[in-house]
Amino acid sequence: GGHGAGGAPADAGATDAGATYCAAHPSAALCDGLDGYADVGALAKAWGGEVVGSPLLVGWGDAPSPPHALSASSSNGKNAYVTHAPFAAPQHKIRLEHALRVDSKNLVSFLDYAVIDGVALGSSPDDGAIYLALVPAGLTLNWREPSGVGSLPGTYLLDGGPALGSWAGRWGFEVDIDKKTVQGLHDGQPHGDPQSLPKGAVPTPGDPLGVGLGVVSASLGAALVTVAYDDVLVELE
Repeated sequence: GGHGAGGAPADAGATDAGATYCAAHPSAALCDGLDGYADVGALAKAWGGEVVGSPLLVGWGDAPSPPHALSASSSNGKNAYVTHAPFAAPQHKIRLEHALRVDSKNLVSFLDYAVIDGVALGSSPDDGAIYLALVPAGLTLNWREPSGVGSLPGTYLLDGGPALGSWAGRWGFEVDIDKKTVQGLHDGQPHGDPQSLPKGAVPTPGDPLGVGLGVVSASLGAALVTVAYDDVLVELE
């Protein structure tokens, strides 16, 4: 796939689906088909971020933009994700979306969940965050204020899927800073109902805005969650 503002050159070859996807989003803050990197360390370096745990860039013949996709597995509470250097939060809207595949989701207890992407409203998720998570019932859209602020985290069941073992389209969310809402996205379109954000979960323009992809498990047992990503898009307005 091609690369937008991620720091690596776009791949040659008009047949690359990632390059095609990213060509349609020339003003994106980040658009990356996750190809052309030697390994996940090279990806994180290009993104100016870091690798936690053991996410992998793997060959994936049916990836939306082959040959590579990012795969992350978490079990026994061990996390696996990659981050991007912080952006500056924009004035109006934040959109994070990506192709998604869930290969295992061994979540049983109603307390089990696994964060699979998100934005941190500051230097870390402790400063507040908005994210997608897998739960036994499906896929949730979530938000929380900074640590120490009184309100409980918010959660909204976005979808009963995705089905296991195949690419399930594009998933993500859009934050409307002016309206103080967050809206789930599926294949680029609004999905579910807009959700009102508490004050501490609304990004402040100009503040750091972290972006991460991968699995952060909050399961009590040895739940195995394996997720893959491709064609990552971040748009800031």
